[in-house]
Amino acid sequence: MRQQEPWAVSQLGTRRIELLQGLPQQLRLTPASGQDLLIVHASIRNPLRGHAATLETPPEELRRLYGGANARIIAFGHYHDAFIRGWDEGTLVNVASVSLPKDERPLASYSLLTWQHSAGWAIEQHRVPYDVEEERAALAVSGIPT
Repeated sequence: MRQQEPWAVSQLGTRRIELLQGLPQQLRLTPASGQDLLIVHASIRNPLRGHAATLETPPEELRRLYGGANARIIAFGHYHDAFIRGWDEGTLVNVASVSLPKDERPLASYSLLTWQHSAGWAIEQHRVPYDVEEERAALAVSGIPT
């Protein structure tokens, strides 16, 4: 991934990079008291880089990555494997990715988190097929270092 950063920067240009740098590293939604949804890329300690939880992450590591967030649900990505996992401070939702799935199946993943006043948060996770050969061809002509 590091080798792809210079390429991505050159493609985006200074104006877009500055725009992206101005975006918040975390987003908190509070539809009702005690029902916060905190959205980060990886973890609350290092929202953009660093480690994200997996299904196997031990509780002490979860506390280090997400402890003290004071959120009912923490949604994140970074680690390309969708899951929903309860722990002693709430629920962790890896929203997954549209590319590079950890199980190497040709299925893009996405998650929907919807607030329902009568029931709280509803979480749905979906996988959809995509044309792998079409993606390989697009990657080949893109110029992205591989």
